[in-house]
Amino acid sequence: MARSKETKPTPKASTPKDSKSNLKRKNIRFEPDLDAFAYIDLKYDTKEFNPKISALIIDESFTGAALVLRSNDKIKTDSKIQIMPGRIGPLLAQVKWLKNHSGKVMEIGIEYLD
Repeated sequence: MARSKETKPTPKASTPKDSKSNLKRKNIRFEPDLDAFAYIDLKYDTKEFNPKISALIIDESFTGAALVLRSNDKIKTDSKIQIMPGRIGPLLAQVKWLKNHSGKVMEIGIEYLD
């Protein structure tokens, strides 16, 4: 029996792409404003905040954020940094993960230490 053009297939129930990563998350994620930027100072052990790097905030929670920025060899996993996410801060943070998407762009996940 042929389907008529008016019938629509029943949508499938959505499942998380990676259930393991969803289990690791302790806090709810929320989308930042479209123009939400963070400013990064790689000097962690000073009271001065002198950011040299800007990044677009793509994901936020109460304990950290995911950022997209120009590739930078000085940023490594477990690096401690100072960051001013949006209008908050500056705060002390630690880089928890990073992904190089190309020679020009990288994504990092940070956890706030304050």
